[in-house]
Amino acid sequence: MNFRHSKRLALGLLALSLVHWPAVARANPEAPAFDARAVGMGGTGLAFLDSPAALFHNPANLVGIKRFEASVSATLIGVDLAAPVRGDGTTSHTGLSLAPLVLVGAARRFSDRLVVGFGAYLNTGYGGRFANVTRIAGYDLASPQDQSALLFIGELSLPVAYRMSDKLDLGFSLRLPYGRQAASVTQEIYPDAWVPVQQSVSGFGLPGVLVGATYRPTPNLALALTYRSKVVIQMRGQTSLTLSDGDVPLQSPTRTSWSVPHALGFGVAYHALSDRLLTTAELRVQFHREANREQVLRVADERIVVPLEWKNVYSGRIGAEWMAGDVPLRIGYNLSTSASRARAMQSFMPPPGLLQAFYAGFGISVADFELDFAVSYSFGSQEVPAVDGRCLLGERVKVGCAGRYAVRAGWLAFSVRYAAP
Repeated sequence: MNFRHSKRLALGLLALSLVHWPAVARANPEAPAFDARAVGMGGTGLAFLDSPAALFHNPANLVGIKRFEASVSATLIGVDLAAPVRGDGTTSHTGLSLAPLVLVGAARRFSDRLVVGFGAYLNTGYGGRFANVTRIAGYDLASPQDQSALLFIGELSLPVAYRMSDKLDLGFSLRLPYGRQAASVTQEIYPDAWVPVQQSVSGFGLPGVLVGATYRPTPNLALALTYRSKVVIQMRGQTSLTLSDGDVPLQSPTRTSWSVPHALGFGVAYHALSDRLLTTAELRVQFHREANREQVLRVADERIVVPLEWKNVYSGRIGAEWMAGDVPLRIGYNLSTSASRARAMQSFMPPPGLLQAFYAGFGISVADFELDFAVSYSFGSQEVPAVDGRCLLGERVKVGCAGRYAVRAGWLAFSVRYAAP
């Protein structure tokens, strides 16, 4: 076998195995909400949130902006993942990994019926690192190695909202996506040949849309419906590995893509007790089964098709806001299914089954500014049984390893909203 063919084969085999490490750090790779008010109420917002952050939730609600508004929302997420990295029946933790999610937005009223906005948000900011790993899938490494992965997706948003009548508002937002995926891991590229490898890809996708409608049959009741189109992000970069100490790293251009799926949302919000109490509930579905069935990676002239086998994600959310004098107090709860499937589990995914989250928050007003704060804690855990032939030494694609998979995540959210007098 000549060197050129060996290089192509090694990188092709690398792609086949590496793609199963960094695909995601979370099987539902999306922020539940932006704007700390929405976060404090369980990640809701479809039927009531009328700040510039509505460009992420439901652009129809931008009609509620009186003149000009701008807002910034920042969320710090701390995540601890557990997975059987060392082999069947073992448990390893990433420890606390921190990632930021940010939204900036502004909107201006141009007429009694028309509001136009602009914004950008980083709606996926998950990653993970298993530090000082000495054993992977039953194989003892020569020295401790860190195993890390990262995926983030950002979007530029151009929303327009229009008041059709006193009861009906419509909204449309053009979405321009960008993504980056990276990993630094140790992989078995040949049987019993484990080497450090790196991969980094990034790029833009074709535009998508978010459309929404909010209907108010009575002054106290609002019903909302949203649809988000699928976008496919094309990413390019490099894959490299070093076969042995002192060797020049083998590198090859790499191409792949990632899909943000179609999604539907329905929300209801009700004001009671002279508008001092707001209650809300939502149902949402993300169609990962169609969008994330597989990932295709092209490395060294090789086309690798890797199954992801994700399931659709369903979530139910409830929230409430009580005006204690001039201070709003908020609570919320979110119950959702995971997109992960047991037979295709990966170390940077949360467990299959149900994931739960609890939320709380409050707000204050200072001059023309509204400041909101929120915290959240989410968790899920499941024992995954062994899958025949999917987590063995010599298998270049190791998924479905038996053991305990778990995720714990804490959120600290802050947002500031400015409204021109």
